Parts: sequence; structure tokens; C-alpha cells
Amino acid sequence: MLMKLRHFFNARFCSLLGLFLLLVQVSGLETLAGDPETTLAFLKGYDLAFLKGYDLLLKRDGEGYITDIHVREQAPTDELLGELQTLPRLQSLVLAGTATTDESLGLITKLEYLRNLDLRNCPVSNAGLAHLTGMKSLAAIRLSGSTGETTVDDDGMVSLAAISSLQTVMLDGLWVSEGGLEHLVVLEGLKELTLAQTLVGDEALPVIARMKKLRRLRLAKTSITAEGLGSIAPLSELRDLDISECASLDDTALEPVGLLSQLERLNLWRVPVGDEGIRHLAGLRNMKWLNLDNTMLTDSGLGVVAGMPALATLHIGSTAVSNAGIKHLMKLSSLREVFLARTAVDAAGVAALRKALPEAAVVDTAAD
Repeated sequence: MLMKLRHFFNARFCSLLGLFLLLVQVSGLETLAGDPETTLAFLKGYDLAFLKGYDLLLKRDGEGYITDIHVREQAPTDELLGELQTLPRLQSLVLAGTATTDESLGLITKLEYLRNLDLRNCPVSNAGLAHLTGMKSLAAIRLSGSTGETTVDDDGMVSLAAISSLQTVMLDGLWVSEGGLEHLVVLEGLKELTLAQTLVGDEALPVIARMKKLRRLRLAKTSITAEGLGSIAPLSELRDLDISECASLDDTALEPVGLLSQLERLNLWRVPVGDEGIRHLAGLRNMKWLNLDNTMLTDSGLGVVAGMPALATLHIGSTAVSNAGIKHLMKLSSLREVFLARTAVDAAGVAALRKALPEAAVVDTAAD
């Protein structure tokens, strides 16, 4: 009998706790204004009152502890950032687009177990990054200069290089070149590096090639050329390569890319390559996601794509592909998504592809 009562109250407790957590996720922490004896703050023995009134998104672990905070407040106060160190399991802090400054980063460095820090488009500089050098658990730092607020450049890479635990470094839109990247080579666990719209060119690629554990590399909208791409051949663990909007590339650039046999994702959006270049990709048997939108692909090139047995997602919009080319894809049973808007494929071609691949979502704005 006692055991049944215990199970009953445990079930009731879990049900109420789940409802509370749902309310917190949907409504922020306004629910803390209710009965404190029903709040997780009371149950876990630490005070969350300092979070009340802020525009936040929260995520908790299975025991109810806060693990992730997304601060949507435009100007998070130093009081808020300083109090975050009272959250014993906080692992991810997203401050993207807020007015977080260099001085504020001095408070963040006290978050001993933080693994992810998103500072994209925050007004921080090299001086702010210097505050983070003592963080021993930080695995990912996300920066972006797309709005001009973040002014980090090559000199800031010295501070990032001192954070030996880093596995993800995002630097899109910043004044970063091969000089800064040279500092990052010491990060032995670096797996993800994004450098879209930076100063990176061919000179930087031999430096990147020394980052042996890279699995994802983004070089979109940079000045790299076919000759430079040959330098990344040593990246034997690379799974995801984004060279979209690299206007200096041509068909010959895909020859070294085709040697990266372990690739699973390749983004060639708005790259001036055609069927001749795409033939170099025939050996990419592990490819799962391929974007050929806005390339010079024709029906002939689709014959190469159809030889990728693991391909699940294919983007071929704004190309010269027609109904004749679509026939190449009809036996590619691995496909789950095909995007072909603004092509010569008509409603009949779309219908035929859907019939041949009933498990695939075929998206064509014109036909739909």
C-alpha cells in the first residue's frame, strides 16, 4: 500500500512539474510570480528570481536544472549576466543580437561549465575575447560581423587559440585572414570552422589544411580559387563543405572536391560550375545533401547525381534541368527531398517524379 501511494505522489509530482516546465518555456519566468512552493527554484534549492522579467528562452535537463538560456533582451544587464553563475548546470548561452559588450564578457568567464557561447552581432571586440581565455569547458564560440557590430579581427584569434577546449569557431563576416587562422592551428579538437565573407583566400587554405580534425568548413562568398582548393585534400575527416557564392571558382575547382570521398554535404549554390565540373563529383558515394541551385547544371549532369546512393536532399532550382533529366533521379530511392523550383520541369515531370519516389517530398513552386 505504501509503495502504491509513493508511486501515486511521484506521478502527480512529475505531472505538475512537467506542466510547470512547459509554462516556463512558453511564457518565460512570469510563472515564478505564483506560489513559490510549486516552482522549480524552490524544489532545487536555488533562487531564480533574478531571471524574472527578462525576455528569455530556457531549456532544462531531465532533472529540471537550466542548461540553456537564449537571452532575447536587447540590453541584458550586468546584474543578469553576473547572476548566471548561480546556475550550476548552465551549458549554453545565446546572446546573439544583444548589446552585450566587452566589459560584460568579463562576467561570462565565471560560467565554469559553459560549452556554447553565441555572440553573433554583439558589439564585442578583440579586447572582449581576451576575457574568455580562462574558460576550460567552452566548446563552441559563435561570432558574426554581418551587421558591423562585432569588430573582431586577426588579433582576436590569439585569445581564441588559448581556449584549448574549442571544437566550433564561427567567424563569418569578420576581418579574419590566414594570419589569424595561423593561431587556431593549435586547437587540436577543432571540428567546425565557418569563414563566410571573410578575408580568406587561397593563401589561407594550406593553413586550414593543418586543422586535421575538421568535419565542417564554410568558405562561402570568399575569394578562393580552384588552385587553392587543392590544398584541402589532407582534410580526411571533412564531412560538410560550403563553397557557395565563391565567384572565382570554375569547373576545375570540383576536381579536388571530388577527391574528398568522405563528404556528406556540399553546398555549391551560385557557384559558376556546370556539367563538366559536376562529373568530378561522381566518386562522392557518401553524399547525403547537395545544393546545386543557381549553377549551370543541365540534364546531363543529373546523371552523375543519380549515382550518389546515399543522397537524401537535392537542390537543383534555377538550373536548366528539364523533364528529361528528372528521369535520372527516378531510381534514386534514397531521396527524401528534391527542390526544383524555377526549372524547365513542368507539372507532368513533377508528378512522374512523385510517383517514382513516393517517400520523397518534391517541391516545385510553379507546379504546386
